[in-house]
Amino acid sequence: MKNKHNPDTTNQTNDLIEIDTLNLKINYGGLVVIALITAVALAWAVITKVTNPMIYLGILSTGSTVGMLLYAALNLKSLYRTNNRILENNQRKHTELLESQQNNHKELVALEKSHHDALIEQDKKRKASELMQQWTQPEMTKIITYGPIVREKVKDMSGREIHEYLETTTDHYECVICILNFLEKLYHMIENDMLHESLLKSYFSGIVKAYDLRFRKYVEYKQSLAHGDKSVLEGFLKLAERWSN
Repeated sequence: MKNKHNPDTTNQTNDLIEIDTLNLKINYGGLVVIALITAVALAWAVITKVTNPMIYLGILSTGSTVGMLLYAALNLKSLYRTNNRILENNQRKHTELLESQQNNHKELVALEKSHHDALIEQDKKRKASELMQQWTQPEMTKIITYGPIVREKVKDMSGREIHEYLETTTDHYECVICILNFLEKLYHMIENDMLHESLLKSYFSGIVKAYDLRFRKYVEYKQSLAHGDKSVLEGFLKLAERWSN
């Protein structure tokens, strides 16, 4: 199996090579400085015809000391710059690591939210499908079969006349109240974001429109009988208005 290079290790190696190269240059620079200082001092001694050997030894010793001090100062300055460069590099890497972790966290949060939203949407569709199946159950079908008959019967009646007619016709009354209550429940579940509205609208919008056309006056009359209580079958009327477009 091939070894993969670690980017951080490679960067650290490059930094060390750069430091070693810089130190090597400083070493040569120190030697040159020592040699120049010593050569100048000896030239001065020869020109002035100094004969005392201790003077020459002092010149060599002083030159060496000054050169070493200069070399040490340059080396310290180099180390200071190098350490600063390494520190800045480490800080930059630390900042990049934090930014990367923050970005990863944001992506994880977004992914979790997307998954959560998908589950909620799936649950809404499941509940909507259950209501559509409920509408076609035998016990419901038996009731709603009266729907077209009743709608035709009351098409020219006022709200009060529809109320009086339904009071005398039990089967038709049960049909209308059952359907209106079902659509009322549909509205409240949609309003509370419990159902997939577009799926239900594609299935029930025609039914809602048909019953709104024939029984809006009846609902408004029932509200007047309840002393103007607008909550009576209000959800059905709001659903009709919501799906009117």
